[in-house]
This record gives sequence, C-alpha cells and structure tokens, in this order.
Amino acid sequence: MMAQGSNDDGRSLLRDFTAMPQEQLLILGARRCPPVECPMENTNTAVAICTSVGFTLFDSADFATAASILRPDIVIGLGDLAVKDNPGSRRRSKMSGRSEVWMREIAVLRHGRSEVRKNMPAVFAPILPICLEEQSLYVEMLSDDLLESLSGLALYDATYDVILPASLIKLPRLSLAPLSTPGQVLQNVANGIDLFVVPFIGDNTDAGIAMDFTFPPSDHAKSSAKAALGVDMWDSRHAQDLSPLNTDCSCYACMKHHRAYLNHLLSAREMLAWVLLQLHNLYCMDAFFAGVRSSIELGTFEADMERFNSYYESEFPVKTGEGPRYGQVLFLLKLALIIW
Repeated sequence: MMAQGSNDDGRSLLRDFTAMPQEQLLILGARRCPPVECPMENTNTAVAICTSVGFTLFDSADFATAASILRPDIVIGLGDLAVKDNPGSRRRSKMSGRSEVWMREIAVLRHGRSEVRKNMPAVFAPILPICLEEQSLYVEMLSDDLLESLSGLALYDATYDVILPASLIKLPRLSLAPLSTPGQVLQNVANGIDLFVVPFIGDNTDAGIAMDFTFPPSDHAKSSAKAALGVDMWDSRHAQDLSPLNTDCSCYACMKHHRAYLNHLLSAREMLAWVLLQLHNLYCMDAFFAGVRSSIELGTFEADMERFNSYYESEFPVKTGEGPRYGQVLFLLKLALIIW
C-alpha cells in the first residue's frame, strides 16, 4: 500500500525539492557524515538526531514512512549507533537488538507487488561498528529474513573486520566512514567498498584548497619530493598568478578563471570563491573515480594504487585561511557592533 502523500508516478519528491540532477544518487539517512555528536541517547523506538532547531528524537516508524514518501534512490536503514566511541558491553547488546527491529520496519518498503517495489528506494542495511559476535544475530537476520528486501550494506567503520555471510558478500557496500584522503578511499576500494560519501571534498573547499590529483597519477617528470594533493588558494603567491587552478583540469572554474581571481575572492570573503572551489573539487573527485573504475576494468588497480601512494603526499595541505561561515559570522558581529 502506498504511504499517504506519496506520488504515484514514481517521481522522487526529495529530488524535486533539492533539485538534484537525475544522474546523481540521492541517499537518505538519519546521520550526517561525519556524524554530529548528539547529547541525547537513542531509545527503543527512536533515534536522536540534530535538526535545524536543535536535537530531538525521531521515531523509527516515521523514518520508514518518510522514506516511502520522499523516495530517494537509496535509504539507509536506521542503526543504533552509540554516542560514545567505545560503548560498554550493555550498550553494545542494545545496538544489535534495536537495529534488527528498525531494519524490519524499513524493509517493508521492498515488500508487496513488483510494480510497487520498483518505485521504492533501494534499502541499505547498516553494519554496526562492533565485532561480529556482538551483532551475529542481527547479521543472521539480515541474511535469513531480509535478504530479498536488501539492495546493499552501509558501513560506518573504515576498518571493519566483520566477516559477512556468503549471502551478504555479493551486496554493494556503501562507506559512511569519515575518510579524509584519497589514499584512504583507494584502500577501501581494495577492501571491497563500492560507494562512498566523501566529506573531505567540502572540507577542502571550506579551507580554500583546490584539490589537485589524478588516478592513476600522471607520468609527468617530477622531483624526488612527493606531489601535493591540493593547492592552498589563500597563499599570497597566487595574488598575481594568471594560470588556472590546474592546467590539466576542464572544470568551469579552471576554464573561466585563474588563481589570482580565486585568491582575491577569498581575501574579500566573497562566497563565489567557495562556489568555484567546490565546482573544481567535485570535478576532480569525479575524474578520480572515473580513473578508479577504468583501472579496475584494466586489472591494474593494485599497481596504480601503489603508484598513487608513492607519487602524492598522504595528507592534504594544512588549512591556513578561514572558511566561508567564519567570514559570515565575523561580518555579522561587525554589523552588530556598528548598529550598537
């Protein structure tokens, strides 16, 4: 049965609202990546979330209803994730039981007639960041009872060591771990991860860093020093540099503007600076993943990953400037002082 308020033509109301392009996956989940630490604890029927008006409890049944109405491409089932990094044994025992109940609620989206299921979002089940023994009953439930309803798995720990049942191994895996470098992404690809949420794109944009790497790395001659993963556009050396952010990049920012302009925009705290940087960084990451897919198809991924790690620095440049939100807050403070 269709949820009340859902559209019957298969359109995604969430995509319409956010104006996301059709070719980009739209994922609905209850946690940000990286997550916001919440002062509230989950209950047996609700998860604690951060909203625009503060922290609150979100009922698990309401989450399933919202997913059926909004219809993203992928909905990540609720997992009972602890607020603290190292929860006690009693807390860990609750995580498995609650997650099992919540996953049964969300899996109903994929039940019923085939014409109904095809318009429902793909369901990804969370794998908890605890050892296999402590979530064995939950994983067995996914494998035995909900397998036909699942389209993939969502992993919150980049170093997970859970040995999945054979029936679950074939499912696509989405990483929700807070990865901070492309090298970590490559290692996760080698470990069998298929989809990624990449928070360091926005982190570098906020820091005023234009990402600058390719996969596999170029064969251009270089010095013995490793190449940087990005360029700090706050650096005053760019103030009169009329070259693009990256000479080999075809993004809008690189084709239409130069480093001196980006440096000026950052210095003036103009929001356009971060818009152009985000366009470039997204383009850089798209090209990176295109190279990863091509490398896998050619059977050269492991060798290319070694070349990448030996060619580039392991970390992005250190942030030297302020992000766009800092500039906005500073402006508002100055304005308040003037009015006062």
